[in-house]
Amino acid sequence: MLFVFTDPELLTYKVLQAVERWGRNMAKEIDRYIYRVTWSEDDQQHVGLCVEFPSLSWLESTPEEALKGIRKLVRVCILDMKKSNCVVSLNRLI
Repeated sequence: MLFVFTDPELLTYKVLQAVERWGRNMAKEIDRYIYRVTWSEDDQQHVGLCVEFPSLSWLESTPEEALKGIRKLVRVCILDMKKSNCVVSLNRLI
């Protein structure tokens, strides 16, 4: 299906709507995972972790930034997995 937009404002609006929908869907997807923030004595920083992605971590000076960082990293990892046609599963341990 091909759409032809003659009005640039309408095109911009449609693109922004699509990006917004994608962002909401991606946010919902990363909210399905279990995150944890802890203190690292070795690094003297807060570490953001994700139970379902044990090889990922994110170091920051505040717990809030560590949580924000690990969520962003999980999002990038999921996007990369989807781009590579890998199966993204939700492996809960509980």
